[in-house]
Amino acid sequence: MLNQNGCANRFEKIVWILIGLFCLLAIGCVSGSNSTYRPSEPTDSFIRCEEIRPEICTQEYVPVCGELADGSQKTYSNACSACSDMNVVKYQLDSCP
Repeated sequence: MLNQNGCANRFEKIVWILIGLFCLLAIGCVSGSNSTYRPSEPTDSFIRCEEIRPEICTQEYVPVCGELADGSQKTYSNACSACSDMNVVKYQLDSCP
């Protein structure tokens, strides 16, 4: 039989293990977040947006020129913002002319 002190030690170990697992999970979520959009490989000077569009983008400013389905172009603050617009088919680095 375990005495009361033995139960307290076991409980304390379980708490520390759970804290450690939570920290590992939190680090994994931060490092694996979708904050950096990774588009498909470039075709000519344009980069095609992937089928699955991003829903949340960072606020960094790295302008890109998005080409819309109707052939027009629009400058976006970054690739993620461009590809989150369902009308954008592809984009190229730098702002539109």
